[in-house]
Amino acid sequence: MDEAASRLLELQEFGVKLSVGDGSCHAVNGSFPMQGTGLVHPLVRYARNIGVKTLENTMITDLLSEGNINGAVGFNVLNGKHVAVKAKAVVLASGGARMLGSALVASNNV
Repeated sequence: MDEAASRLLELQEFGVKLSVGDGSCHAVNGSFPMQGTGLVHPLVRYARNIGVKTLENTMITDLLSEGNINGAVGFNVLNGKHVAVKAKAVVLASGGARMLGSALVASNNV
């Protein structure tokens, strides 16, 4: 909680349009807790502008490791082609699991 205000300001710097007031904050075109296109599109645009390479439509099935995580393997869900990526850093961004159904939400594995 100590950094919440500065992180919200940082989101605004990244291009996320926020609605702030009455002790609440949410992304415009999204809803709290910061989900939807109002959050995702500006963050992806910012990341690409600073040179972050992204890999869309890809399901990662395993992480590569040589002591530390240094890549991932998976496949493109549109054409089935296998993908292997070496990386200095790996970001696991698997949001949207809440839409899989009530069983997952009920298990607290979200």
